[in-house]
Amino acid sequence: MRSHNSAADTVNELLAQRVDALMINLPLAASEAEQIQTLCGDKPVIFMDVEPQAQVAQCQFSNAHGAQAAVEHLIALGHRQIGLLNGPPQAIFAQSREAAWREALAAHQLTPFCVLQGDWSAQSCYQAMLQQLPDRLPQALLVANDQMALGAMRTLHQHGVAIPAQVSITRYDDTAESAWYQPPLTTVRQDLHALGEQSVRCCWRSLRIARRRSGRWSRCWCWCCVKQPLRRAAPRPIWARWRSSFRELHASCKIADVMLRQKKTTP
Repeated sequence: MRSHNSAADTVNELLAQRVDALMINLPLAASEAEQIQTLCGDKPVIFMDVEPQAQVAQCQFSNAHGAQAAVEHLIALGHRQIGLLNGPPQAIFAQSREAAWREALAAHQLTPFCVLQGDWSAQSCYQAMLQQLPDRLPQALLVANDQMALGAMRTLHQHGVAIPAQVSITRYDDTAESAWYQPPLTTVRQDLHALGEQSVRCCWRSLRIARRRSGRWSRCWCWCCVKQPLRRAAPRPIWARWRSSFRELHASCKIADVMLRQKKTTP
């Protein structure tokens, strides 16, 4: 989904399936996110890649804090010519990181050395770095993610540029594979697992509040009723446990349906 229209179409498809809540991890401008929120009505929606000023529920990293910390680190190492290897310009993360990077440099009376664009891939960064060789390299680079940092390292290694002696690289994410980069790189670590957990918590909390206010029951409530009691007997085959869980779920759905009908018929 690369446009607001396609995002709205996808949201409409999900709403037609009677979902109870949505989590949207797409780069959206504030106006686009607010329009989608209006489209969803009173259904809880959590946005994970949206302009911070958007008047919608959002759960995302502070790009300003990360970029500022990275620039402070590079300046402390004595670098004054600091470039940025960024993601695609339409990405909200890329926009906010560049803005924070520029602000951090301005706070130290430094001017941006270069801004290169990629598509989050190692190959795109490899090609972008070729444009700076051989005599337009900065003293340090802030790179948008681990894959792009790998592409930058490949370009520099092939042209005999030492890391970090000639060019320092600081990158975002800190994925598990990046621990094997040689040489090791300084990273702005983003705990994506924690972000996912927190987003789900926010979505579930919003859903519970919405259901409590409306007095309606939802499928999510039924799923929460499925519980396996602790048993000391030998474990049953997996198919048997699934069948038992399904029966319990079916019974919970019946209970919810009866309670809903009673609520409707009560004067």
